Amino acid sequence: MSIKARAKSFWSSRNDSERRTLAIAGATLLLTLSYLSLVQPLQGYVKRLRADVERNGAQLERIEAQIKTRQVAPPVASNGVSFGSLQAAVDQALRANNLQNGLKGLNTVDGTKVSVDVHGIQFDTLAVALESLEREQKVQVLELSLEAKGGGFINARMVLTR
Repeated sequence: MSIKARAKSFWSSRNDSERRTLAIAGATLLLTLSYLSLVQPLQGYVKRLRADVERNGAQLERIEAQIKTRQVAPPVASNGVSFGSLQAAVDQALRANNLQNGLKGLNTVDGTKVSVDVHGIQFDTLAVALESLEREQKVQVLELSLEAKGGGFINARMVLTR
């Protein structure tokens, strides 16, 4: 006797009350398994994404606060070391942080500023690149415009100077 025949025989041998109870139990089991296999993992994923957004938001606030406190005057090198071309320093920092693939524009403005346009890069990586430029090359961010692309990725337009 096949499984289908056995199941049909089992079902037909039950009275209406038992059939109703089995149908309710089956539906409850199906809903529970659906929740455990679909909804619960998605909730965990959403929770992780929210934590990433909070972390990136806090980092953005820190960067914005740093930008507001910066002075526009170029730094004086106390040790006499030449910083070289600003555009070259920015290009080198982007390459060092593997951001060159997202680079859409890198132009010198007024001989003292560099305009940078990058697309589809990770926010955290850009923050590290800007921090290293500040620390090593005394580069300051004059203007910063960010557009969130999801998953920690952004498009950014910046004007940098020394």
